[in-house]
Amino acid sequence: MKKLFTSIACVLALCVGGTAAWAASAPSRVSTPVPSYDKGINIIPRPKQLQELKLPAFRLTATTPVIASGDSAVTIARFFTEKINRSTGFSLRVVPGAKATQQAIFVRIDPKLALGDEGYTLNSSSRGVEIVGRSAKALFWGFQSLMQLLPAEVESAGKVGTLPTTAWTIPAVRISDEPAFEYRGVMVDVCRHFLTVDEMKKHIDIISMFKINKLHWHLTEDQGWRIEIKKYPRLTEVGAWRIEGDGSRYGGFYT
Repeated sequence: MKKLFTSIACVLALCVGGTAAWAASAPSRVSTPVPSYDKGINIIPRPKQLQELKLPAFRLTATTPVIASGDSAVTIARFFTEKINRSTGFSLRVVPGAKATQQAIFVRIDPKLALGDEGYTLNSSSRGVEIVGRSAKALFWGFQSLMQLLPAEVESAGKVGTLPTTAWTIPAVRISDEPAFEYRGVMVDVCRHFLTVDEMKKHIDIISMFKINKLHWHLTEDQGWRIEIKKYPRLTEVGAWRIEGDGSRYGGFYT
C-alpha cells in the first residue's frame, strides 16, 4: 500500500510539473481587437487579390449615374441598381454608353480580361468605380463584391431610415478576383421541410451574394414528393403530404 501511495505521488508530481513547464513555455494569449460593426473590408469569399488604397472613398449620391456598356451589362446593372434604390431611397439610373470620366459607376464585359471565365476586376476611388467582368456572370460577381463594400443595410428590402445619406460610401480598393473552384454548390432539401417559391427565391438571393453558382434542389424523397408530374397525380396527392404528431397536415409541391 505504501508503494502504491508513493507511485501515485510520483505520477501527480510529474503531471503537475509537466503542466507547469508547459504553461511556462506556452505563448501568452494576445487579445485581437474586434472591429466595430460594418467597419473594414469584409468581402466573402475573400477576393484573390485585394488592395486597400490610401485614397478618399467614393460617395454614392441620389443621382450617381451607373454607366453600362453592352446589353448584358445593362441588364445586370439594372438588377443591382434597383436593389440599391430600394434600401437607400436614391434614384440611380442605368445609362447605356461609354465610360464616364468621374463620379460614376462604370461597368462592362471584356472577354479579353486576363482572368478566368468568372473573373472580374473592381477599382474604386473618390473619382468613381469601375467593374469589368470576363463574362456576364463574372460581372454579376463583381457587383456582389461592390454590394459588400457598401454598408450591410444596402441589402434591406425597404428604405433604411437609420443611416444618413453620407454613409453610403465605397472604400478605395483595387480588386482582381476569380474563383478557386469552378463548382461551388449548395443543396436545399425541401422534402423534409417544404419551402415556398418566395422562400426559395430568397434562398437563391442569399447564396448568390456569396458567389455560389450551383443549386442542388432536392425534390423527391420518401419524406415528401415535391414536384408535380401530371401523368402520375398520386405522387403529389399522397406523397406531398404527411400527418404531423399534432394531427396537422403538412406539405406542398411545385407545379
